[in-house]
Amino acid sequence: MSGLIVKDLELIRVNIKIYLAVFAIGVVYLIAKKDSAAFFTSYMIVMSVGLSAGTVSYDSYEKGMNFLMTLPVTRKQYVYEKYLLSMLITLITGAVSFLAGIMKVQLSGNGMVEDILVGTAAALFVAGLLLALVIPLRIKYEAEKSRIIMLGFIAAIFLVGIAGKKIIEMSHGTIYNIAEILDSLSAGNIILSGVVIFAVVVLISVGCSCRIINNKEF
Repeated sequence: MSGLIVKDLELIRVNIKIYLAVFAIGVVYLIAKKDSAAFFTSYMIVMSVGLSAGTVSYDSYEKGMNFLMTLPVTRKQYVYEKYLLSMLITLITGAVSFLAGIMKVQLSGNGMVEDILVGTAAALFVAGLLLALVIPLRIKYEAEKSRIIMLGFIAAIFLVGIAGKKIIEMSHGTIYNIAEILDSLSAGNIILSGVVIFAVVVLISVGCSCRIINNKEF
């Protein structure tokens, strides 16, 4: 599996120029805006999903998977490596962005460290869920098809968000009661619930990816 990690790190190094502009936007925003640390960390973490998950698409170019499957690596190991590397890249990006955000807060005096911490945790959670969705799609479909599916999924989330906003506007009392229940929960319970949900989703995603790659012919 270590060979697969080295291979993917080399792929990322070769193709990093594609993502430099995306990351540069976040850095410019951090420098230019006063209260931008929380957004910066969230932006960088979510953008790192494309960098890590993109290695699956690179493997399919020029029948690369045909060659990889001749190596002394099982299909399950290939799947496990993709999740492990993607999670590590996301965590490293989160840690670096978090430290940069704290430095901005300390230097500018704008914003609060607590806001950055909460934003980073939420962004890591969302990024993990995105990886759990993207990796099986990238393994099952070609790069272009998976992009179309992801765009459809993002559009669906956007529509659900609009519908949710309308529902909130029409049911103030119910939303207020839900907010009271959430406020009554301790931070520990919220974190534990998030960890359990994340673990369940990732385990389901890994199982789906293993099933998909076992059924593919290379």
